[in-house]
Amino acid sequence: MRNYEKFEWMSDATLGRIPTGVASLLASVTMAFSLLAPAPANAAYYTVIQDTVPFQAMPLPGGGSVTTQSMQGWGYSPKEVSVTLPFPVLFYGQLYTQVNVLGIGMVTFGSTYSTTPASNGRRAIPGAAAPHNFVAVWWDEAVCSNSPGGPLNTQQVGDQFVIQWTNCRKYAGTGEFTAQLWLTKNSDEIIVHYGPITGTWTGAMGVENIDGSDGTAGPSATGTVCNPSCSTAQFPSGKRITYSGGPNLVVEAVNGEGVGYAGISMPVSARVRNVGGKAALGFTARVLVNDQPTLTSSARELAVAPGSFDANPGEVIDFDFFARLPIDLEPGSYYILVEADPFENVPQSNRTSMVGAFGPFTIGIGAPNLAVPRVEVLAPEVIRPGGTFSLGWTAANTGNDDAMSAPYSIVLSTHDLPGPSSRVLHRGVIDSLPLLSEEDVVEEVLMPEDVETGYYRIGVIFDPDQQLFEHERTNNVGVSAPVIVATETLSVLTNTLPSAEVGSPYCTRLDATGGDAIYAWSVTAGSLAPGLSLVESPAGAREAGRPFRTMVCGTPGIPGSFDFEVEVKSNGDRAERSFTLDVEISQLPPQIASLVLPIFPFDRQSEVGLRAIGGTTPYSWKLVAGTLPVGMNLGDDGVIHGAARESGTFPITLRITDARGLTDEQPTEVRVAAPGGLACMTNSLPNHVLNEEFDGKLVGAGGSGVYRWQSISTKRLASGPGDSSQELGAVSPPGLHLNALGEISGVAGQAGFFQWTVELSNISRDESAPRLTPIKCEVTLEIAADHGLTVTTTQLPAAAVESFYTSQLSASGGEGALSWTLSSRTQLPAGLSLSSDGLIEGAPTVAQLDGELSRLFSFMVEVRDGSNRRGWAPLSLLVDSQPPAPAPKERRSESGCSAGLGDPSLLLLAAGSGLALLRRRRTRR
Repeated sequence: MRNYEKFEWMSDATLGRIPTGVASLLASVTMAFSLLAPAPANAAYYTVIQDTVPFQAMPLPGGGSVTTQSMQGWGYSPKEVSVTLPFPVLFYGQLYTQVNVLGIGMVTFGSTYSTTPASNGRRAIPGAAAPHNFVAVWWDEAVCSNSPGGPLNTQQVGDQFVIQWTNCRKYAGTGEFTAQLWLTKNSDEIIVHYGPITGTWTGAMGVENIDGSDGTAGPSATGTVCNPSCSTAQFPSGKRITYSGGPNLVVEAVNGEGVGYAGISMPVSARVRNVGGKAALGFTARVLVNDQPTLTSSARELAVAPGSFDANPGEVIDFDFFARLPIDLEPGSYYILVEADPFENVPQSNRTSMVGAFGPFTIGIGAPNLAVPRVEVLAPEVIRPGGTFSLGWTAANTGNDDAMSAPYSIVLSTHDLPGPSSRVLHRGVIDSLPLLSEEDVVEEVLMPEDVETGYYRIGVIFDPDQQLFEHERTNNVGVSAPVIVATETLSVLTNTLPSAEVGSPYCTRLDATGGDAIYAWSVTAGSLAPGLSLVESPAGAREAGRPFRTMVCGTPGIPGSFDFEVEVKSNGDRAERSFTLDVEISQLPPQIASLVLPIFPFDRQSEVGLRAIGGTTPYSWKLVAGTLPVGMNLGDDGVIHGAARESGTFPITLRITDARGLTDEQPTEVRVAAPGGLACMTNSLPNHVLNEEFDGKLVGAGGSGVYRWQSISTKRLASGPGDSSQELGAVSPPGLHLNALGEISGVAGQAGFFQWTVELSNISRDESAPRLTPIKCEVTLEIAADHGLTVTTTQLPAAAVESFYTSQLSASGGEGALSWTLSSRTQLPAGLSLSSDGLIEGAPTVAQLDGELSRLFSFMVEVRDGSNRRGWAPLSLLVDSQPPAPAPKERRSESGCSAGLGDPSLLLLAAGSGLALLRRRRTRR
């Protein structure tokens, strides 16, 4: 099965425009027949598909009456029967209305090649000898008389005509077979259903054109070709063989909902399969609504999938539309139609199968759909406690009925979206908001005097107490960009600190306002968590008179809640703020990171420390499979040490256990250089800090003369839970330089744990000495970040299925542009994606709820800056089958004012009524 990226799309096609060309659909199908031509001689016209379908003998359900005809078959008269078809069919691109059913188990098309040879004449397909222009169902000496064999039966089933050989016996034998040939109106698709067989037969199966220059042999029961001599065991009983002259798209299923609402989106799914023998290229699909289950001129287009899709033979494409019904749809019963290839890019002769229908469904009652697409603080830039500010916002009604006396609340929130803790600043009512209209509102709002200084968002909640009936409530809340609430004097803006994890880098910024914009911070009471401190960045900037910022950074060593107070001074003034920092034990399992070890020298003391990430320290290491070279040992602290007294490669498996008993096992290998050969004595370099100057040297052993060093490649190893290694190419670690003498210089330019592959060679002063083979050595180096990078988003707003969702992640401590990714071991709920700039958006799918009302999805996000400072955080997102309820009221103002006097706008008439979300997934069947 192949999965393809899902996408979302908005269409303005729902205003009821009549699809162009619908009225001429049947005429265009007829015209397409004349454009079809036989394939070139060097390419078979028909391709073949075999699948398993239980055989059902006549009478077939849903068909007309069964006609029985007498035909003796091979060796008797009549040897053939001419049958006039109820509609034209195509064979090798030519239209026929007459076929000849032969006793040798075949059908020929037209009247020219109707004569049965004197003998069986079975041969390879294709071939020069007559007959031609046939479908060989089971080409052998068959007798199909009523006694002792069975009759020749025909039956029309809709747009298909079926010919059945019933219990036709082997001439001069007792074996019998039953099979059916299915012909489709205005189609060149040939289908053969095979029933049971007994006795001993030798038959041929396939199709051949009018002069024997082109043909396709049918597959046996095992799918192999037995042309021209197939045995009884190779007769494909219970199989369906389809000979297809091209692509054949069929809309197999369409699903919707039993009740729809004018102007409101309905989820629609459709399955399109290419049952033809050639690829269908460059097609799309569209969804329509009609008052009858067929495509007529009254059908109204709702959405068209953008782009073009391809489907190989047998391949399935599933379309999931979220299409808005026309706002002017009158009460009554309707059908949802899905049409594949509406622009006729696929050369398909029979297009009737390309339309599927769902319904009927009924139109439910109308209701408004209140939305807040814009919230903006107009003035001032800094809001004073006890002062007023000007708020502009837009009230919209995208529903299918007017909204009367629509209440709203203006709230103050410390989060991206208002929640239960949001403080109500003002209540009001919009007297009238007609359907498909919007209204701009501007009003003065009082900021309470007791609001602490800090960063906030202003939210507007429509109908907070859910007094009005709405079909959907997912967009009843709007929120502004962050705003600053501060006094004219010096004040602390940072409200809270994000939680930290033991053993994980942490860094968050402290902000203030007022003073002279030069802020000196200190801890005046309590204490920070062990491992954390106040850090000024860039280092030395304050002394040099350059701008700087102060952050709480480090790596916490123990869990707990730590209370402390900070003081900020600026221009002779001071301000204080109390904080509580929660340090939690990491819930992530440990992960062994040392998977490639350096080459150890032979019989020389050396040691390498193994490395792990995640989990809870301290770690305990153990060898659980394989053996180390004689003379070497693994300590419980993860250090491999000793002097190896045997050379070679030694596969081992390591296990790490963290303080909570969680484990990880990984295979690796220990390599020891051969005696007398070259060896690297430098397995690791001293740790450095980002932007620190580097001064070191690589040391080799073995051989004589001068050692020469060369950088081969560098890999940045995983540095945290869910991280993955990255190849940096044939270079030294970023910022470092290696000369031929092994001397290392430069400035550490990127944080991380690096595995540096270098090559050591030897130039001997003794020309008679044997030339030693150069070796490659792995050298490890850790560059610590000068300060941490912390994800400050701790909670995400809930999402509703099939509703558009967006949430912006935030972080502190990085420099320059930040890049966001998901951990390699986790994923977002289906339908959502994370962009590199930290935006989560999309429409969650309903299928992933597995019938539950809601599910909590956990995942891990990672953020990096340009110097590879890295932070990560586990997050959770609740996906609900229903839209989230707005925040409950906390305070009530009896102002009763009516806000907004602007004229209703029709801006949403096109965009609002035409909204259609589409997700497309493609699977290989």
